[in-house]
Amino acid sequence: MPRLPLIGLFLALATPGPAQYFSHWGTEQGLHGHATALLKEPGGYLWVASQDGLQRWDGERFKTFRYDPQDPWSIPHDHVERMALGADGRLWITSVHGGLVVFDPMRERFLTWEHLTGNKDPNEGRETRAIHWLPGDSLLVGNGEAELWLYVASTGRTERLPRFPGHSSISEFMALPGHPGELLVVARRSVHRLNVRDLTMLELLSLDPRTVENSPMISAFVDAGGTLWAGTWSGGLIRIDKTYTVRGHYLPEPDLPVDGSRNIVYAICPGEQGRLLIGTEKGLLELDTTEGTFTHHAFDASDPGSMPKGQVFDLLRDDDGV
Repeated sequence: MPRLPLIGLFLALATPGPAQYFSHWGTEQGLHGHATALLKEPGGYLWVASQDGLQRWDGERFKTFRYDPQDPWSIPHDHVERMALGADGRLWITSVHGGLVVFDPMRERFLTWEHLTGNKDPNEGRETRAIHWLPGDSLLVGNGEAELWLYVASTGRTERLPRFPGHSSISEFMALPGHPGELLVVARRSVHRLNVRDLTMLELLSLDPRTVENSPMISAFVDAGGTLWAGTWSGGLIRIDKTYTVRGHYLPEPDLPVDGSRNIVYAICPGEQGRLLIGTEKGLLELDTTEGTFTHHAFDASDPGSMPKGQVFDLLRDDDGV
């Protein structure tokens, strides 16, 4: 498999260092729809989830997988939300209405939960927003109705876990650095620690409802020091320390905390020298976490290597730091 070059997926991924250069790959290169998530297999394919199917980059070209009503093995819904790699290396995806699906790489077909286990998928026809593979053969799936579900692939068993306080839907599952038996669960209004052995949950932080009424948490990232950075809908970034106390609030556009601004933070990714790359409604930003200042990577019509216009829904840093 050839090494992946710099790729900009509708938007772009930036090279490290002071001089930023962006390559743009869009419909002319075979990409379709707005990219919603990125995933790279170790040493292999780059997968792009979008609102118009699932797309795979092999280092030379894109291949698109879409729903085909004449093919029972096609992807069940074109709007793919999230992806995760299982312990066996297979790709698992969730979609807006298609439930949980696994990709069979040998036959290049998609297996629904019913195909795989013979049992109905409790989330078929429901929006699924988060997915995480647990040790063994189990997955956690969060849906848009504030429910957390456990799927056990070997037995076909599914189980609905207790609802979150305030019926807050799940935004992210994240591993806790230094705590292999625990998982951080970020919901729209709260943060929880999940024990992956007995699936018990402890609430670590509940935000003031007045704070999150119009700006719930929709993205999150834990840095090397254990600080949790949460991106919100129109409320910028929140910095939460290791005691799960809010320690800072960063607004890229403090005078414009409304929809359509850079204060809508879809994605957070580590940058160079302690900086964070921030994907927003209005492009890519870079946050100097020491100074608390933002740099906007703006489009420049005279510079072919500038950041293209558009929303940045997801960010991925590959093995080369790109």
